[in-house]
Order: sequence, then structure tokens, then C-alpha cells
Amino acid sequence: MAAAAVRAAEELAEREMAGRDASHDAAHALRVRDLALSLAAELGLSSSPDRLLIVEIAALLHDIGDYKYTKDNAEDMSIVERFLEEVELEQGQREEIVAIIKGMGFKNEVSKKSVVEPTLEFAIVQDADRLDAIGAIGKYCLTEVSLSALLKQSFLQQLGCSKCCTGYAKSFPCTILFFPLLPLDSDGINLSSIARCFTYGGSKKNTLHDPKILPRDNLSKEKYMSKDEKQTSINHFHEKLFKLKDMMKTEAGKKRAEKRHKFMEDFVAEFYEEWSGRA
Repeated sequence: MAAAAVRAAEELAEREMAGRDASHDAAHALRVRDLALSLAAELGLSSSPDRLLIVEIAALLHDIGDYKYTKDNAEDMSIVERFLEEVELEQGQREEIVAIIKGMGFKNEVSKKSVVEPTLEFAIVQDADRLDAIGAIGKYCLTEVSLSALLKQSFLQQLGCSKCCTGYAKSFPCTILFFPLLPLDSDGINLSSIARCFTYGGSKKNTLHDPKILPRDNLSKEKYMSKDEKQTSINHFHEKLFKLKDMMKTEAGKKRAEKRHKFMEDFVAEFYEEWSGRA
């Protein structure tokens, strides 16, 4: 039953998240699931299949009803709740999965007011989602061609170039200054947070960077969720991504966040150097 429920959750994520930009698509949900299971193993949950099932399904479904992709800018849990009943999970499991998904978003902690007392399962899924927001793709290595294509599509979307942003395997006439800044290491390519940030910004037609638009301080939940204010993609690092390292809840998550955070800092520092013409 557990294996069937997991497969059904994978299929639901693939179906409901199809057509989204690559920052919050099914591939993101699968990466978060893999990260969550890895953290769970490191924290000793491997011998608890019932708890692992909660972690895995919550991770797979956590963005199904994301407010950023709903018409009324409100979180929609109806699809997830209906699914959990259909796969016949126990009531306690259903309730915990729903509680994790409802409470794990950055919007719930942006004003430094936690809305729930986190269980270990909650902490694992939340840390996994935040790790995917701030760092490396890890073992999901990309070829040089596909990496170049992904970055060029993300940045060129925001620079207003549409003619050369299609066809990942095709050649690209445009060049992007940032491509050489993304080093390969033994674990793969450190680009997840950067690629996701600019991909989402491009999908919303946000400006890449505008020195006159400053990062917002002391954000409320409502202010953070608002789609009305004009924002820049680079400000998202200051308003959210740089804060996530210190918001990790598990020791395993905190340890992994250090390297990812340092990479983002280096990237943004270089970004400002190149933007200003100093580099």
C-alpha cells in the first residue's frame, strides 16, 4: 500500500505541476522528496516506515496548491486532501501531512512567528524544501550543453530575449556573463537556487535587477505574498534565500546549508561587481 501511495503521489505531482515554470515543477518536488529521504536517513528514521511515508508524501505534494500558482493568491489544499482520502492513508497520517504542507512555507515564518510546533517529519520536509531553494542540485548532474541552455533561458527571459531561448539542445547566439561563475564539483553543479530564482522571476516578468528597488525589510506574511509590488529577482536573495540557512531546523539540514549559502553569497557579490562594471 505504501509503495502504491507514493507512486500515486508522484503521478499527481507530475500531472498537477505540468506546465509550471521550472522553479516549482514536478522535478522540484522529486528533488525535495529525495533530499527529505536523505535527511531522514541521516537522522535515524530509516527504521520507521510509517514516518518515512509521511515525509515522502508530504515532500512530493508540498507545492501542489502553492498560492503563487492559484488565481486568488490563496493556498489550495483541496486536491491534496482529496488525494489523501483516495489512497486510504490513516487519519493520523493524513492530518500530519496536511499540517506539514500548510505550515512549512517561508511565508509562515517571514515575520519570525512560527505557526506550528514542528515534529521531526515537519522539520525534515521543510529543511529539504529550503535546501533546494539555496543550493546545489547535487547528484542531478547536467551536461555542459544543458546547463548553458538552462541558464541562458533563465537569464534571457528576464533580459527580454525571446528568439534564442528555445530548444535546450540547440546552439545559442547570445552569451551570458554568469555562466563561467558556476563551478563543477564532485557532487554536481551548484546552480539550483540561482537557476530557480531567475527562472521564476522570468516567468513573472520581474526585473533582473534595479538599484532603485531596494530589498524589503521586516516583511509581513501579507506583504511577502503580495503580487502587486514590483520586485526584482536579485532582491529575492536578500528577502528570502540568504535567511534560510539560519532557519534550518535539523542538524543535518544546517550542515548542508552552509556550503550552499556560501555559494549564493559568492554569486551575488560577483553579480554586483559585474553589474556595476567593476569586474
